[in-house]
Amino acid sequence: MDLVAIRERLAEQIRIETTLPVLEKPEGTVPAPSVLLGPPSVRYGEDFVGGATVLWPLVVIVSRSHADTLTTLANILSTGGVSDQSIPDALDADSPAPAADWWRVTDSEAWTDLEIGNVSYWSATVNVEIAVS
Repeated sequence: MDLVAIRERLAEQIRIETTLPVLEKPEGTVPAPSVLLGPPSVRYGEDFVGGATVLWPLVVIVSRSHADTLTTLANILSTGGVSDQSIPDALDADSPAPAADWWRVTDSEAWTDLEIGNVSYWSATVNVEIAVS
């Protein structure tokens, strides 16, 4: 299992399908909306053949200064072609091969305030489950 390869494939798919910037370590001014790659966690041996499940949180941030901020965030979290920037639709559009076997968005967590570089953003976390054999 190569977490770097999985991270790169995940970021690539999001960039290609949504055109959203994908960042690992935000510093200074952050373009909004953006996707921040959170730290992954791994569960080993869940499939009884030595595979693992990687849980990767994606933190979606949007500017709080625009009138349609919550609509933008809702569209990024929505499914079914509601928005060209939908994270679930972006990951459903292709597989994580060759880095992993499959991936799926499992859920999203409540919207919260997030401060980066003295700027306040709205954010929501989208959790992605990734299977690796």
